[in-house]
Amino acid sequence: MARPTQIVLSGKNLLHNLSIVRSRNPSSKVIAMVKANAYGHGIRSVSKVLDGHVEYFGVASIDEALSLRNSGIQTPIILMEGVFCVSEFALTNQHNISVVFQSLEQWQWFKQASVPLKAWLKIDTGMGRLGFNLEEAEAVYQEMYHHDFIEKPLGLMSHFACADIFGHPLNALQHEAFFKFAEGKLVIKSLENSAASLISQGAISDVVRPGLLLYGCSPFPEYSADFFGLKPVMSLKSQLIRVFQAKPKQTLGYAGRYVCKSSMPVGVVAVGYGDGYPITVRDGAPVLVNNILCEIAGRISMDMLTVDLRAMGSAKVGDPVILWGEGLPLENLAQYTQQHVWSILTGIQNRPKSVWI
Repeated sequence: MARPTQIVLSGKNLLHNLSIVRSRNPSSKVIAMVKANAYGHGIRSVSKVLDGHVEYFGVASIDEALSLRNSGIQTPIILMEGVFCVSEFALTNQHNISVVFQSLEQWQWFKQASVPLKAWLKIDTGMGRLGFNLEEAEAVYQEMYHHDFIEKPLGLMSHFACADIFGHPLNALQHEAFFKFAEGKLVIKSLENSAASLISQGAISDVVRPGLLLYGCSPFPEYSADFFGLKPVMSLKSQLIRVFQAKPKQTLGYAGRYVCKSSMPVGVVAVGYGDGYPITVRDGAPVLVNNILCEIAGRISMDMLTVDLRAMGSAKVGDPVILWGEGLPLENLAQYTQQHVWSILTGIQNRPKSVWI
């Protein structure tokens, strides 16, 4: 029998979450963000489910883009960070891949390549990461607009720094700067990430870029996924592989972190940080055993973790365990770690078998 740990993925929930995006942004097209292996969900599998349901896919590199094209994906693809060297422009032209320009170096490379291209100009309105500042962006825009090999209309994008912090003053400043720059320009505008797609910062742009919310998680710490009607795409599941009665003062796991205050039933689950379950999880973190809420007890090991089973009437080897997903939102677990939901999802390993339902 194979190790019982597996990742169960729901295509139905993925499409449901996309419908939430559509309902909140009815006039906007969608760039489905599938970079970083689709936030740990599997870039090819996720894209096959969404192919034909979204207008674009957003990836971080030419390698990710080519993996989609080699899988038969026909939906337009956008390199969100642009190219990393001049030779990549030939591939973008060959495989119908759009390119984001976020630096002068990339624009100079393109002048050397001189191939027909669908292009986006990225401006830095306050993120302080990628993109042209507003002064140099105006000059680059004019060059791009008048370049014979750049397809029109151009795309224009920026990125919110604090969209997941509701009411942060930088949100309004970035929104104003972006739309002011776009005035009078023939461009396709894209500004909204997951958080801004759920709670608008003002006028909505032509194309929204959901990532986390597609996978059923809320980007807001004060609002649950259920609040927005989102459903988890990924469920991390395993089973109990040992059940025993611990004695008073017995320690559980490495470093003896958890000390049993009384005699208590303990379950050992076949999952650990080697599967992508966060090693930083603290005692008391939620876990479902036979759909009953139990708590983590002891430090997470590479292949196993231990659970306080006192909430159970009885438990036995083989009982199903849900670490997060259906019935147990990942946000609930993240509160007991030093990580955000983004890093937990993208940190999932390929050791557990993935099953789409």
